[in-house]
Amino acid sequence: MNNKKRLKNFKKLNTQTLLSQVIAFQKSKVSPNIILVLVLMLVCAVMAIINPIFLSTANAIIILTEFSVIFVLGIGETFPILMGGIDLSVAGVATLSTMAVLQLLNLGLGYLAFPIAVAIGAGMGFLTGVIHVKGKLPSFLVSLGTMGISMGIAYTLCHGMPLNMSPEQLHYREWVIGSFFGVPNIILNAFIVFFICFFLERYTRFGRYIKAIGAGEKVARLSGVPVDKYKILGFALCGACAGLAGILLTMRLSVGSPRSAEPMLLTAIAVVVLGGTSITGGIGGVPRTLIGALIISVIRNGMTIGDIGVFYQQIIEGIIVIAAVAGTLDRSKIPIIK
Repeated sequence: MNNKKRLKNFKKLNTQTLLSQVIAFQKSKVSPNIILVLVLMLVCAVMAIINPIFLSTANAIIILTEFSVIFVLGIGETFPILMGGIDLSVAGVATLSTMAVLQLLNLGLGYLAFPIAVAIGAGMGFLTGVIHVKGKLPSFLVSLGTMGISMGIAYTLCHGMPLNMSPEQLHYREWVIGSFFGVPNIILNAFIVFFICFFLERYTRFGRYIKAIGAGEKVARLSGVPVDKYKILGFALCGACAGLAGILLTMRLSVGSPRSAEPMLLTAIAVVVLGGTSITGGIGGVPRTLIGALIISVIRNGMTIGDIGVFYQQIIEGIIVIAAVAGTLDRSKIPIIK
């Protein structure tokens, strides 16, 4: 009995030690959040100098509206990256949920179509997590496969053609395209997801274990953390956010295209790593993704106002991803870079 008690205390101590090391590392430097806010302010100042229209209230609403979908997608992507993995299926899962919600509305399920579509996204994330954990396969390869599965199902549901909402279904968009005291609902929805995930990350065992896994999976496992369980839950949450992002995009446009979410994968990863979540895991979180998403949205808006073509914007986003990964990569965790 005493041995069991000692073992339990040892595991608890090791988990606490690992988490305290992560917190100490984050506090050992100037707060990354402060640096990111300063970067955001600098970007806003530059954009305002280039074009004064940038500072208008109408443009601010446009920025936050455009930011909402990719922010929700980025929030989900934060958790696999925080664990030291990655989920490349988020764009495919968002597309699948897009097609699913429209077909479910066509079946007459009404508002029930929305939670079902989110559950489908969570299910695909759960599948990615299970294969990754039980098959002991790299998360990027598994998620690449589930992205193909999701896209294939999505194309099957729509026969490769865009799906439009009928006039009788348009009132289902109100929770997305409407407004509350002048604030668009899509922005409110994005911040509801933010506060839920922030609470999970900061104040629950789920969040503590996710960071512990990213900081040192072997130590977390030896400390008694059910690593496999929380990895699967992290990927499932990512899938649920991807599903919701697809729904928000569809309701905003009132049409679902099997290619509508494809360009969002690069941006979803960009907002996470630009926000300072380390690609090797353990450091970062949802608040940083918020700032990263705002920076990307401001840059995108500035490029659009400056009449920079969408293809050039993709080039710039690619450069940002490389720079952000280079700046956040903890090379001490990777003795050999391959």
